[in-house]
Amino acid sequence: MELSSVLKGVVYSQFGEMGPEAYIWFPQDGTLDSAILGLVSLKSITILQGEEGQVPEDVAVVPFPKYRMNSIVSFFSLPDTEARGGERDATLCILFSDKFSSIIYKHLELFKEQMNTISKEIVKREMEGDLAGSTALIQEFHASLLENLRSLQEAEVEEPKKADFKYKVIVVGDPAVGKTTLLLRYVDNCFKEIYIPTVGVNVSTKQVDVGTSKGQNINVTLNLWDLAGQKSFLHLRRMYLEGANAAIIVYDSTRSETFQNIKSWFEEVNSVNPKILGYIIGNKIDLLKQRKVSTKQGKTVADDLGFKFLETSAKTGKNIPTLFKDISRSILTKYKAIGT
Repeated sequence: MELSSVLKGVVYSQFGEMGPEAYIWFPQDGTLDSAILGLVSLKSITILQGEEGQVPEDVAVVPFPKYRMNSIVSFFSLPDTEARGGERDATLCILFSDKFSSIIYKHLELFKEQMNTISKEIVKREMEGDLAGSTALIQEFHASLLENLRSLQEAEVEEPKKADFKYKVIVVGDPAVGKTTLLLRYVDNCFKEIYIPTVGVNVSTKQVDVGTSKGQNINVTLNLWDLAGQKSFLHLRRMYLEGANAAIIVYDSTRSETFQNIKSWFEEVNSVNPKILGYIIGNKIDLLKQRKVSTKQGKTVADDLGFKFLETSAKTGKNIPTLFKDISRSILTKYKAIGT
């Protein structure tokens, strides 16, 4: 695979005299045209200034669906005596093809560390008035990203895991509850083109070491089917629900309406696959001040429906490994692949 199909570019933006603008970018082969550069700088600086409702601490994952790209944006400030407060807003953005969003979520901390280092170097060069040095730095950063991606890709190839069992798990819930982010946070095989937007499904793979049973170490592969939540995909969802071994229904703990729709999702799943092993997941619990649905409320509904309950944060990864491991063990137990 050509890694240029994964990494689309690096953009360094500033808030200039005319507003947000792309200052330095790479590659400069026309891949990043003026429309893309304008949108990247505008959207990243806007988020930094808090116009989206919340200022990220240091990095954020920002989608650019019009151009089928996803990104990691790092925020920093440049000293400027003429600017209000003596500082000027700036961002560093890594652009990826949205087919490989799992790379972002699986290796976010790695990219975050690199971006923080490069940001400090950019500030140093800007203070010295070294434009050529900043330009060279962005090019070198792009090259180092390609090298890191190559190493990550090779690691996937060099360490294949043999699965003892394979199961299908479907994931449903209202749009924007964090289903895709939750799944991609810990998926394996990042470099597979797993996104299938034309049919409203995102299929990813998670390999789980379940532990030892009867002296044998058990390895399970979960094929995770993230089904689009829009009503227009109802017919397709019913088709994909068939043959599933487990179902995950996700709601956003900061949006009560997504919680109220859980029973509708349960009825849809149950109509196709009665008595399926199920989980109710309350996502986005890291947003403490915005929380609208309590743990007790979520557990009560899950108990009423006969599903298990867990709360997660796709941002921090809290309880996500626990979720996958519990699903794997529960499926194995249900089909008597291991003892209880």
